[in-house]
Amino acid sequence: MTALAFYLGAHQPHWLWRADFPLFVSHRQLARRPRALRPASCRWALDSGGFTELSLHGRWVTPAAEYAAAVATYAEQVGGLDFAAPQDWMCEPFMLARTGLPVIEHLHRTVGNYLTLRHLAPDLPRSGSGRCAAASPPPKSPSSSPNWPAAGSRCTGSASKPAGCTCMATC
Repeated sequence: MTALAFYLGAHQPHWLWRADFPLFVSHRQLARRPRALRPASCRWALDSGGFTELSLHGRWVTPAAEYAAAVATYAEQVGGLDFAAPQDWMCEPFMLARTGLPVIEHLHRTVGNYLTLRHLAPDLPRSGSGRCAAASPPPKSPSSSPNWPAAGSRCTGSASKPAGCTCMATC
C-alpha cells in the first residue's frame, strides 16, 4: 500500500519536472502544454479544473471522453500519476447560483461523471487502495437509475457509503 501523501497544488505545470514532492496539477493548465509533456520528477494527481470551468461557463464544456483521453495521455507520457479527479460539480452557494441547479443535481452530475469516466477509462489511475469491480455502464440519467437518490432526498449513512446513495461505490 502506498503511504499517505499530501499534494501541493501547483499553478504551474512545469513544477512536474522540477519538484521532488507530490503535486496536484490542473488539467486546464497542463492541457496548454501538449507538446511539452515528458516524464515527471515526482508523484502527482490531476485536478479536473472544475472550479474554473463551472465559474466561467456555469457548466462543463470539456466532454468526459475528451477529459478521459487527456488523462490517458498524461498517464502515458508524464507518468507518476497517482489519480485523476472526476469532473465534479461543486456545491458552494455561489456555484449553485452560477449553474442555477440544486445541490442534489450537482451531486447526481458529479457521481454520474465518475461512473462515466470509470466506464470510458476503467484502467486509469484512481484514488483508493485496491481495485473496484469492473466498471458498469453509466446510467442514462440520474432519474432513470434506481441507484440514484430521488430529487429532493437526502443521503443518509456513513461518510464512506451513504445508505441513500447506493451509486457511490467505495474502493
